[in-house]
Amino acid sequence: MKTIIFFLLFLFNITLYANVKDNAKIGISQFVVHPSLEKVRQGILDGLKKEGFVSGKNLTVNYKNANGNIVLSSQIAKQFASQDLDVAIAITTPSSQTLKNALKSSIPLVFSTVTDPVSAGLVEDLEKPKDNITGVTNPLMLESQFDYMMKISPDIKTVGVFINYSEDNSVGLLKKLKSIAKKRDIQILEGSVSNSSEVSLAIKSLVKKIDAIFLLQDNIVASAVNVINKVAASNDVPVFSTYVEAVEKGSLAGLAYDEYAIGFKTGIMAAKVINASTADGIPVESPIVVEKLINLKTANSLGIKINDKILNEAKLVS
Repeated sequence: MKTIIFFLLFLFNITLYANVKDNAKIGISQFVVHPSLEKVRQGILDGLKKEGFVSGKNLTVNYKNANGNIVLSSQIAKQFASQDLDVAIAITTPSSQTLKNALKSSIPLVFSTVTDPVSAGLVEDLEKPKDNITGVTNPLMLESQFDYMMKISPDIKTVGVFINYSEDNSVGLLKKLKSIAKKRDIQILEGSVSNSSEVSLAIKSLVKKIDAIFLLQDNIVASAVNVINKVAASNDVPVFSTYVEAVEKGSLAGLAYDEYAIGFKTGIMAAKVINASTADGIPVESPIVVEKLINLKTANSLGIKINDKILNEAKLVS
């Protein structure tokens, strides 16, 4: 009996990995270091592994990080374009844009955690992407995010937003956010930042003028979330976020997708692209699970009472 079971398992493994390419090579370009994106990257590697591509065995991974520098991101993209890669994977919008410009469809490109790939110029049609590009989005639920913020703090009248104007994704999101806020008679005050070191000055210049802070999916801002939470807390200003780690690090609340799950889905897609030798015809995908997050310790320190219905529906962090 044991012999039969072993034989069946052997046949299963042969079938499972029959279409897996040997010695695949991928490049991963990440725009900046912060916990959300590290979760995405780990998810990518785990998704590839599930499909039979294991780093150090039959998969060579060239990982590069631009540390928030768009020039360096372009240089990384040019390096990838000159390499014999089976697929290039981009984490965030800036990395995706620089890779698209450098690769010019010569190497399949799979993007990950891009808010709006159409507005970013990556694809024209999510269902039928062309130019050897596909990927996984991280769409921002701005209406729902804003409604959630107002349920928790209904007296908010002025909201501070920090933005890197060189990131197309952030500029588009700010425009939409202003439109949503205007309908609710809420004012948006902006703080411009071009690197993480400028965030501290930006928040200190705004914090006395606002009732709350809303963190967009901006990579520079996300890399400085500790500074934002610290200054906001010392001034009794609640911070609402679009990603899990900010709430875990002290922001009050927010709605967020599971970044690891986005990465895992990206890894599965990348494996499909490797085996097919092209990204053409593979539809862009989006995450499904939305988490409602509340940091109870922060709520208590701010003296904010959150009703039981909201608490019961949320993932509580303390």
